[in-house]
Amino acid sequence: DGAPLRLDIGDVVPHASGRSFPRRLDFHWESDGGHVQLALREPRIIEATSLLAFLPKWQQRFVRLVANPYYFRFMSQLTLEVDLPGVRATEQGEALFEIMLLR
Repeated sequence: DGAPLRLDIGDVVPHASGRSFPRRLDFHWESDGGHVQLALREPRIIEATSLLAFLPKWQQRFVRLVANPYYFRFMSQLTLEVDLPGVRATEQGEALFEIMLLR
């Protein structure tokens, strides 16, 4: 059940594109039976692309007046903590994640 899922973001930094992205993402899932927490830290940009790139330059300038859709792909440090009936684990490693900003 995804309903108890909460995402907290922090340490938002600007990007040269005029967009910004969080350097801290914390996913919290909790129920009566336990919880799962996932933390992403120290993101390194692998790709940063305007979603307007497929348009001709004159159209890009026009659309950018009302929107600046952007795609980011990151490699990050991940910490996962699971505390559920029959499962207790903490794992650390690297994770790939993406953010699409559509407005």
